Amino acid sequence: MIDDFWPEFKAAIIIALILIAIMVSIVIIVDNNDNKLWNNGHCPTCGSKWEYEQAVGHYYSTQYIYVCNGCGKRIEIGEIR
Repeated sequence: MIDDFWPEFKAAIIIALILIAIMVSIVIIVDNNDNKLWNNGHCPTCGSKWEYEQAVGHYYSTQYIYVCNGCGKRIEIGEIR
């Protein structure tokens, strides 16, 4: 009886693992991009510190906007820093 369901169960496990790997990869990529934009709290153009401006609520998340007072550049990242 169990042998009848094993191929489908095995395929479902493989698909689930692939989907989990894709989701984890997306989270890592987004986090790395935020870190690159943040640049240790300094604007890469002029070197001034980022200053918090506002939070923007999206459907399922909140993005935080920082602005550089030196050159006016703005970034939007997924966590408050």
